[in-house]
Amino acid sequence: MKPLRISYTSPVPGARRVRRFSSPGFTLTELIVAIGLIAILVAIIIPAINDALVNSRNSRCINNLRGLGLAMKQYLGEHRGVGPPNYGGAMGNGTYLWTGYLAPYLGVEVTPTTPLSTIFDCPIDADSKQRPSGRTYVSIAASWSISYGYNFQYVGESGVEPRVNLNTIAQPTMLILFADAPGLTEGGSLYCLIDCINNIPSRTASQRHRKGFNAVFADGHVQWMPYTSTVNNGQYWRPQ
Repeated sequence: MKPLRISYTSPVPGARRVRRFSSPGFTLTELIVAIGLIAILVAIIIPAINDALVNSRNSRCINNLRGLGLAMKQYLGEHRGVGPPNYGGAMGNGTYLWTGYLAPYLGVEVTPTTPLSTIFDCPIDADSKQRPSGRTYVSIAASWSISYGYNFQYVGESGVEPRVNLNTIAQPTMLILFADAPGLTEGGSLYCLIDCINNIPSRTASQRHRKGFNAVFADGHVQWMPYTSTVNNGQYWRPQ
């Protein structure tokens, strides 16, 4: 910085002399350095903010799945260890999805017009912005647009496998109950892990969580799973 300059006003007859202080301001070099520092700070802060937002949304997804796991545990306790059907059971003008069977264990009294709980929506799911309004627990098309899929083909009553008693399986820590399902933007199913029995990767689970997905297991724990090493591993979907 240059030294401060002191200037005097031109003398005016009968007036006092007034001193004025003037500053030369920033030099061009100083301005460039300041802009560079701001750019560095922005480059550091913005990714940190984005990471914090992603982590927050991921935590909400994990909490959603944990809630579904707890609801499933209560359901199994009242149904001899057998999971709910993928869909079925008359209700108004349609039938329950598995969401409707779990609803009472989520504190929801289900009617044909009961709005679907947001616990079924993953905050990172790109399809969530395109969901129709008026989603309910009855199996009309609007209710199928949810983020999580159900491993119904092994767990559910209407699965293609013989009905399994989840209270007696040997490795509950290995069996996936619910997971991020691939929605319309990923070319997958809407409300179930539809092809897990045949290990078709494009339809089994989502990749929206950094090339992987969150899943809740039969023992109730929630875990992030890498997509490529999980979808073709039958021990997670139908353990022997």
